[in-house]
Amino acid sequence: MNAFKLRFGIGLMILIGVYLASQGIYKRNIAVLHSYTEDAIKIAEHVHTAETFHSLMHQMLISASRYIKERSNSFKEQYEKHAENANAALQNLKYHESHANLERDKGRKSAIDVIDDIISRFARFRKSIDDNVFLSLSVKKENLEEAHNLFDNIFQNYYLVLHEHHSAQLLALQKKAHDIKVKMNIYFVSQLVFAILIGISVLFYFDR
Repeated sequence: MNAFKLRFGIGLMILIGVYLASQGIYKRNIAVLHSYTEDAIKIAEHVHTAETFHSLMHQMLISASRYIKERSNSFKEQYEKHAENANAALQNLKYHESHANLERDKGRKSAIDVIDDIISRFARFRKSIDDNVFLSLSVKKENLEEAHNLFDNIFQNYYLVLHEHHSAQLLALQKKAHDIKVKMNIYFVSQLVFAILIGISVLFYFDR
């Protein structure tokens, strides 16, 4: 009887140890998945900010074009508002990218360089419109040609790189989350098999 109690006690301690260890592993992986979710949300915010900037640059061109046609100061005011908001969106994008806790992404520095290049070209884009439209004595449609070229340059040569950067970040997070899922499935099956074996052992000793 004493031998049975000893074996039963050992089996019970093993089960308790496995339970506590599993809870620790589950808690750790939940925390990791939570951090991945937060990173994914930050990346989505970056993408939204970049799309806002794209839209605002387009609105700047539209306002400048309408000003050329109608010479109304209301379009100049719209342009200035869009320009300030576009600049704020760029600075916000750079701030979040430089402070993002995404050490898993080895391309983060190159993304900062791309944003710096966009900031530089946006300044040229804005100055081109200011000089050739709002400060020019001879205002005509052709005055926007340089601004259109700069707009195309930004989105053909730099914006795509930024999108690829964000896509790579999301894919990396997705892969890491999938790896955790696979490991946890293996761990769960192993734990289930172990529990069944312990249960069979306990029943065996009860029969004795």
